[in-house]
Amino acid sequence: METLKQLTGKNLSLWLSGELSEVKPEQHPLLNGKTAFLTQRLNLQQTFQHPNFRRQTQNISEEAAAFTTIKRFYSTNQVLETLVEFMSDYVPVPLYSPADWARADYDKVIRNNVLGTYPKLLAQLSLHPAMLYFLNGQTNTAVQPNENFGRELLELFSITPEAGYSEKDVLNVARMMSGISFSLIDFQTRATPSEHFFGRISVQGFTHANARTSDSKVILGRAQQMINHLAKQPATAEAFSIRMARRYLNDDPSPDLIQAMKSTYIKTSGSIPGVLTTLVAHPDFLATPTVKVKRPAEHLASTVRALGLEISENLLEDKFENGVLVIDALKLVLAILNQQGHLPFDWDTPDGFPEHASAWSTFGGQIQRWNMSTKLSQHNLKNIFSEPDLDREILGYSTMDDLVTRVSRRLLSSPLRAFDQKEIVGLLTKNLNKQLPDQQLRERMSRMAFALVMATEEWNLR
Repeated sequence: METLKQLTGKNLSLWLSGELSEVKPEQHPLLNGKTAFLTQRLNLQQTFQHPNFRRQTQNISEEAAAFTTIKRFYSTNQVLETLVEFMSDYVPVPLYSPADWARADYDKVIRNNVLGTYPKLLAQLSLHPAMLYFLNGQTNTAVQPNENFGRELLELFSITPEAGYSEKDVLNVARMMSGISFSLIDFQTRATPSEHFFGRISVQGFTHANARTSDSKVILGRAQQMINHLAKQPATAEAFSIRMARRYLNDDPSPDLIQAMKSTYIKTSGSIPGVLTTLVAHPDFLATPTVKVKRPAEHLASTVRALGLEISENLLEDKFENGVLVIDALKLVLAILNQQGHLPFDWDTPDGFPEHASAWSTFGGQIQRWNMSTKLSQHNLKNIFSEPDLDREILGYSTMDDLVTRVSRRLLSSPLRAFDQKEIVGLLTKNLNKQLPDQQLRERMSRMAFALVMATEEWNLR
């Protein structure tokens, strides 16, 4: 509702520019400067060495998932959150990995740089300990090159197979990244010269003599140059644009839209907000019919926001077990997302959660989402969420038809299709119990109206 008010009377591109120009202060008790999430107050070394996490590193990953979920529910920076999720799927590290102690910090790097350029962000993520451990960078040496990261860098994170890279390209990426690891002594990414390959490197137009040196920073700088080169290629610009358009629009974006986004990417050296702004400003954005279903986490977050729900526990009274923040209700939320196959970061392969609509359009998945929105609107999950926020604008309805109109305006900012409106009004009328006190009846019917409107196609699509 707040976003709708902000948009009223504004140009969409102008509003988006404001959303992407700066990060607004968070207001929610779990997100503001006094956040109880310990990983948000500590740096990577402090987190790793903290007694609360030292022998329970999985708690770091779990807290990262919980923090991200709260961000999606209550952040004042909604557009930013969608970009963070997009980049987390683009260059992913699983929730649980050999470096789960670094998972929360990996998320911080994305959040702190998502309003910058993709080449810069990709270079940072490629050398981050979470990625080095996930794709075997720690074991990549000149004598025994490990091509895992090199292959994914070319196939998924930059130019993609459409560019026609070769096996030699993969090997040369591995060679340039050889000897690079993360030290748990000084908590720095460094290169060990004795384990690094020296000699000429050539990858997709990038060439470097790669002369022998004993300087770790020089080796790291060369690796960053290679990654930066790959990330600025036209093939990467096109792949990035296609994937972003598929996330925000549909599975088959028009060539004209992709060309516009690609041009912006090249012109701005890969500005992430710049490419998104081009997408939203393009005629296709408003003209394209909404066809993609909300992914489970997106569906849950939008329902929580629309109903004005709060996590049911008192968030101002931090609850800790062994020094680790515990919110029982939030644990249940994460269990729900896990059951629906969309727990934050919990995707084991480097391609990230699927973009295409069919992956999230199964009948079973849709039933789960319908059941969840019904339970939330009916306040049937009292141990997790507060009551729906039924304000005067909703409760002041005059007829069932008026009620459905008010609810659809709040949820969809537009009327329902005439057929859906008639069907929902009919169902509400059949369940109208006039023996209830007026206030109780109004609340009951309003909750039922929310559940029914949330079962429509319009609510379940992006």
